[in-house]
Amino acid sequence: MAASRLYSAIELQSRIRELIKLAKEQGYLTFDDLNEALPEGITDADELDLILTRLRRLEIDIIEASEVDRYKDGKKDTEEELEEEERPEAKVDILDDPVRMYLKQMGQVPLLTREQEVEISKRIEEAEDMVLKHINRFGFIAQAHLDLATKLIEGRERFDRVILDKKIESRERYMKNLPRLCKQVEQLSTSITRQLSEVSRNSLKKRPPKLRALQRMMTSLQRLYPL
Repeated sequence: MAASRLYSAIELQSRIRELIKLAKEQGYLTFDDLNEALPEGITDADELDLILTRLRRLEIDIIEASEVDRYKDGKKDTEEELEEEERPEAKVDILDDPVRMYLKQMGQVPLLTREQEVEISKRIEEAEDMVLKHINRFGFIAQAHLDLATKLIEGRERFDRVILDKKIESRERYMKNLPRLCKQVEQLSTSITRQLSEVSRNSLKKRPPKLRALQRMMTSLQRLYPL
């Protein structure tokens, strides 16, 4: 789940770099440019606002397509005025402005190819799977999953912040099965806790077979985790 989101973030960064490059070429961006460049999955208002804010902080003007001609005329007049007021230290000012330098450098950074993005995404997913396996071994993780699932069931947590729709067949079916899944996790987690207590009281000779059985139970529990 997290790897897919990171993959989407990598793709989004690539699209934003393309927009920055386009802005350098034509001197502005239109909202049509944004709609064509950004992924279709970008629908969250807060996320769109962050993208617009980031572009505007780079001194990129974002206008309606119908305003392009008027904008170009106004830009031409402004450039003529600046040429008259140009001074030798102007280049120094540009170097002193970190935003302008950032915009210049961003345009020089080569964009990732589709193959490079896929390769990076695979490496991220493999690393996160390994981390997840280690984290799921901790005793408190079962309760953490149950707490988050409870918030989801009670409507105190947004579904799209926890579960990726493309990872499941049906959102409705998932929510219908979630309480049953949580009950199974709770029961198995309780059994594991009880078994751990019993194993700790056994002699060293009796522990190995019980530890193997306990490991199988823990593996089954990790497969049941609902989130």
